[in-house]
Amino acid sequence: MLNPLSYVDALQARDVSFTSFRNALKNYELPVSTGWQQTIEKIIPGLKSAKTKELYENALIRIHDDLTLYCDKAVRVYDVEKVVLSALLDQMVKKFVSVDTDYSKDFPFPLAVEDLVNAGLNVVCVEQWDEGDRVNFMLCSKQYVTIREALSGEMLGEDALKEFGVFDELIGVRRKPVQLYDIVTLIPDHGVIEVRLDGVKKFNADDISKRLRNIERLVSRFAKKNLACEGVLSSSVNFYPAIRKLYDSNDGVVGELGHVTDATGVFREKMRHKSKDVRKDPYHHGGTEAVVDLNAYSISKHWASPLGNGNPEVSIPAHFSIASNPNPTIDMLHVLSCTSQEDYDFVMNKVL
Repeated sequence: MLNPLSYVDALQARDVSFTSFRNALKNYELPVSTGWQQTIEKIIPGLKSAKTKELYENALIRIHDDLTLYCDKAVRVYDVEKVVLSALLDQMVKKFVSVDTDYSKDFPFPLAVEDLVNAGLNVVCVEQWDEGDRVNFMLCSKQYVTIREALSGEMLGEDALKEFGVFDELIGVRRKPVQLYDIVTLIPDHGVIEVRLDGVKKFNADDISKRLRNIERLVSRFAKKNLACEGVLSSSVNFYPAIRKLYDSNDGVVGELGHVTDATGVFREKMRHKSKDVRKDPYHHGGTEAVVDLNAYSISKHWASPLGNGNPEVSIPAHFSIASNPNPTIDMLHVLSCTSQEDYDFVMNKVL
C-alpha cells in the first residue's frame, strides 16, 4: 500500500495552508504540532500502531482529498436547468475525463518539477470524484508564477563588473511552474454547477479569470458537442446582494469591508485582529449613523467552523466602481480556510 504520509507530502509540496491542515487533523482527533515536519513526527507512531493504523491512514487520505476540493478556492456558481444538468452529468461521466494526460499517472500527487515543466498548458480533466449529492471533475493545469529574489552584488563575475560596475544588491527573477487543482462540480438536486479554482493566494485576479475562461470553454464545448446545448454556463450567480446579507446578519465576524458614502467617500476598513468585527468598531459605527445608506462593494467574513476547529471565511472582492453601477454584478468569490465539505457548504449557505 502507498505510504499515507505521501498525501501529507503532496499537500506540503503544493503549499496548502498548514493552518488548515492542522485544523483538519484536529477534526479527526489526530496529533498536531507547530510545523509540517514536527507534525509528521507526531503522526508516525499512530501509523505504526496496529490499533490506530487504519484510522490514521483513512483520515490522512480524507484530509488530503477535502483540502484539495475545498481549501482556498475562487468560486463561480451557475444555475442550470435540472433536465439539462442531468443529461450533461450523464455525458460527462462517460466522456469528460481524459484517459491519458501529463498528470494522470501521478494523480492525485503533483508532478516532479522537471515533468511539470514539460507538461502541456491546457486544462485537462484527470479524474472523477463522487461525493454524496455531487460529482467532482478534477482538472489539472500549470501556470507560471514569477519569483523575485535579492542576491548579493558579489555574485557578478569579473566581466560583468567591468561592464556594469559594482552593485550592492542584485534582483534575480525566475518563473516557476505551479500545478493547479481546479474542480468542476455538478450538483443535480440543486440545479447547480460550481467551478472552484486553485491558486487564489498565488495568482492575481486576471490570471485566475483567464484560467476560469479556459474551463468554461472546455465545459461549454463539451455540452455543445454531446448535447447540442448552447450556453450551459450562461447564468452565473450574482454575489453582490450577498454583501448586504452578510453585513446585516449578526453571526460571524466581518473582518474587512469596502464601502462608499453618499458624499463619494471611499472607505476600506480592515481590523488588525481576526477576532475583531468591523461593525463593532466605534469609528465605523459612528459613520454608519451619519450616512443614509452603507453602499458596500466588498466584504470578508468568517465564522467558527461547524466541526469545531478553524474559521472558514468568505471574501467577496470588488473595485469600488461597482457600487455606482445601476446593475452591480459580482460573479466570483473566495472561500478560504475550509477543511472539509461541511465547512465549505456552511460558508456557501451563508452566501446563497
